[in-house]
Amino acid sequence: MLRRSFAALIWLYSALAGLADEDISWSRLDLDTELGLQGLSGLEVSSDGSKLHLINDKAQYFYLKLTRENGVLSGYDVKAQNEFSGTQGRQITPYSSDSEGLAWREGGPVFVSFEGWARVWRYDTPQETALYVPRMDRFEDMKSNGSLEALGIAPDGALFTISERHRHRKLHYPMFRYHQGTWEIPFYIPRSVAFAPVGMDIDDEGRIYLLERSFQNYAWRSQVRRFALDGSGGEILFRSDYGEHDNLEGLTVWRDDTGALRLLMVSDNNFTELQTSEFVEYVLPN
Repeated sequence: MLRRSFAALIWLYSALAGLADEDISWSRLDLDTELGLQGLSGLEVSSDGSKLHLINDKAQYFYLKLTRENGVLSGYDVKAQNEFSGTQGRQITPYSSDSEGLAWREGGPVFVSFEGWARVWRYDTPQETALYVPRMDRFEDMKSNGSLEALGIAPDGALFTISERHRHRKLHYPMFRYHQGTWEIPFYIPRSVAFAPVGMDIDDEGRIYLLERSFQNYAWRSQVRRFALDGSGGEILFRSDYGEHDNLEGLTVWRDDTGALRLLMVSDNNFTELQTSEFVEYVLPN
């Protein structure tokens, strides 16, 4: 079923680092929760921005076709959906089914990070049995509701993941990298006061985009920071006001036919009618 939103393209004026005195545009598309599009936590879009892998935090997978009118999100069509299986081909138990991060490069497998039992699993296709990815010892000490929230894949195939909360450092978040069978911590991300990491993607130039959220007075606030692949940088690309968007939790980055980078995000409504499931797409200035 094709769903449409009448939300117009909205122009904002940003005075944030990296975007001073430049215009940044964004559009919003509400999602139909009756189609199961609830609790959404991770997404990856194709290079042309039209095909979308989407997950929620109950180990459910969706494949969508997106439509845009004049470059603005206008609709979607759910083409397929299923539940992820475990490494034995069985249904994942509730404690282990909190899927949060999604990483995929065209032509390759899908990787999913989980909270609860913190881990990353590989799926050659979303319908196949999970393949085990070795765990790092540091994952054992993570909080069950604050572990591997964000996941990204670099051009060389290395996986990057970060936890929403951690016990070891107060001012910095360790970035975990998995490459050629080995986990390591190549760098730490400086903490942004009041914000916590919830989504991540890596663009075609190997730059990390980190989606972070803050909650205050029953409203959410979001920002995206950009880092080099060695952890340097950290410019703020945008920061929303409280209540401007819902609980944005997943992020994917793609480049449109004008060469502009687009940040496509999805909100987690926590399976409640008090919140909204929505796509939000920001277009960065060239």
